Amino acid sequence: FGGTRISSSIYGATAFGRKFITEELFLQAEYNYLNYEFGLGRATTGFGMVGGGYQPTPNFSLTVMYIITND
Repeated sequence: FGGTRISSSIYGATAFGRKFITEELFLQAEYNYLNYEFGLGRATTGFGMVGGGYQPTPNFSLTVMYIITND
């Protein structure tokens, strides 16, 4: 943009817990903490999610999550 170089980065950490209620169905809670660096600014945010999913084999799962925080 006008000869100016713009870059951005997103990095962070996540933690989650998963509890199987049957052999294939599970409940999950997760928290993500992200750092955003863009141009001259920087921001951090964290958000929690709850949901569940289906895992028919150890190598495949389908998860649906709902964001419960608005930090």
